Amino acid sequence: MTLSQAGLLPLLARWRRNAEERRRLASLPDGALKDLGLSRADVWQEVQKPFWRT
Repeated sequence: MTLSQAGLLPLLARWRRNAEERRRLASLPDGALKDLGLSRADVWQEVQKPFWRT
């Protein structure tokens, strides 16, 4: 399966957002994670995902 140029740009943008969101999640203090109902283990599991995974 090949991606057209029109389909490739949104895909690349999504991958970049995934990586950025995971970086921001990893930088949150423990109190903020607690407010979100997340543990450091939850965050670790999420940030270990490849950028192309949702």
